[in-house]
Amino acid sequence: MAQVESENRDEKNVPFQPGLDPLPGFPGYRMRDNRSGLDPIDTRTESAHMGGTFLRGIFTLKAKTRNPFYLVLMFIFGVVPFPILTWLLFTNNFFQSSSSFAALIYVLIAALVCGALALNFFLSLAEMTRFLKTQKSKHKKRRCRTVG
Repeated sequence: MAQVESENRDEKNVPFQPGLDPLPGFPGYRMRDNRSGLDPIDTRTESAHMGGTFLRGIFTLKAKTRNPFYLVLMFIFGVVPFPILTWLLFTNNFFQSSSSFAALIYVLIAALVCGALALNFFLSLAEMTRFLKTQKSKHKKRRCRTVG
C-alpha cells in the first residue's frame, strides 16, 4: 500500500501530464506544480495569450460591456481617434516616398483597431439602450413545476 502511494505521488510531480496541465500561455500554466510563477518566458507567454484573446474579442465584435469605465476607455481609444486616422489615410499622400510606406502601414493598422473598438462601443451602447437585443443562450431554461 505504501509503495502504491509513493508511485502516485511521483506521478503527480511529473510536470507535463497530458490532459491535466494547461497549454503554455493559458492562465495557471506558470503556476503549475513546483513552479514559482516568476519564469519570464511563461509570464510573457501568458500575457501574449491574454492580449491575443482580447484582440480576438475586439475583431469578432464580442468585446461588449456595460461597465462605464470600459465604455469610457473604448470611447477614448476607439471612437475619438478613428475619424482622425481615417482622415489621415484619405488626405495624406503616403505614396510620395518609400519611407512613408511604413507610416501608411502603421496608420492603417491603428485605424483598423480603433474602428473595431468603435464598433464594439456602439454595439455596447445599442445593447444598453435596448436598441439591439442581447444574444441569449441557445439552451432552454427548465422551470420547476409544483405538484399540487
